[in-house]
Amino acid sequence: HQLRIFYKHYVDSHGRKIQSFQFDYYLNCTPEQYGNFQEDFDEQKKLDPGVERFEILEGPLSDGTVNNSVFYLAYPKIVVSKGREFVYLKTSQYGKDEYRDVSRSIDHPLMPLNHHHVRAEMILCGNYAVRADDPKTGKSRVRVRSIADTDVKASVPSFIIKQVAKANLKKMVETTVNRINQLYN
Repeated sequence: HQLRIFYKHYVDSHGRKIQSFQFDYYLNCTPEQYGNFQEDFDEQKKLDPGVERFEILEGPLSDGTVNNSVFYLAYPKIVVSKGREFVYLKTSQYGKDEYRDVSRSIDHPLMPLNHHHVRAEMILCGNYAVRADDPKTGKSRVRVRSIADTDVKASVPSFIIKQVAKANLKKMVETTVNRINQLYN
C-alpha cells in the first residue's frame, strides 16, 4: 500500500498547537468503492480500536451529490491525561472517478462539554481518493491522500504525539487495506 506519512507541528495565528499529518497510500478498489467504504458508519467504527465512543449525531443528509453528517468521537483517558473528544461535521462527495471528504470541529447542542473529556479540535481533516489504476496490471486502484490537522489540547511534547499518532495511522491504514481487500478483491 506504499504508505507515506509527513508530520509538522506548529502554532497557528489563534495560538492553537496544531499537529499536522499528511499521508498517502494506494488501495485496490475503485474510487466509488472507497467512497462507499468511507460512508459506511459500521465499517468506519472498525478502523480505530482505540476509540471509546463513536456516534452519528445527525445525518447523513444528502442532496444527491453531497453528504453531510455530524459525528461524536471520544478516546479514553491515557495514563494521567483525560480522554479526548471531537464533535465534527463531515461533508463528502463521490462518483465514479474520485471521492473527497472534509471534516472540521463544530459546536453541537446534542454534545455539550463534559468533565470526563477534553474537547479537542479538528482544524481540517480530509481525504481525497482518485483513480490511479496499476500501470503494470491495469487493475483498479485508488490513490488516497489525507490530511489531519488537529489541536488535541494537550501539554504533551509533540515528539510523543507524533510517535503515537504515526503508529495509529499505520494501524488504521493497514486495517483499511485489509478490509478493502476483503470487501472488493
